Amino acid sequence: MGLALGVVAESFLDLALARGVLHLPPAQVQTLMFTMLVFTGQATVYLVRERGRLWDSRPATLLLAATAGDVVATAALAVSGIAMAPVALGPVVLVLGIAAVWMLALDPLKVWILRRTRW
Repeated sequence: MGLALGVVAESFLDLALARGVLHLPPAQVQTLMFTMLVFTGQATVYLVRERGRLWDSRPATLLLAATAGDVVATAALAVSGIAMAPVALGPVVLVLGIAAVWMLALDPLKVWILRRTRW
């Protein structure tokens, strides 16, 4: 539950950024939130794949390649506006950075929860 609350908090942070700081119209907010869902989903895979620190073992090359492809494809769709309102590259990269930082911030919580519950 602790990790889920962290992801929800990240979602609200990204929403507040899109609406309150960047002042994006609703259609672009939807696009940016789409990128957040994809990037956070990818970050969550790396976060939960290892019981210890997320960097304790190297991810498989195929996982890294799939993640890179997913991030590039998502960013390209969002920036080009294919099937959604286009958003500038800057906000997309910012959301990617937030997902990465959030993943690193949640890692100690994950380790603590797993040690405490011995799951």
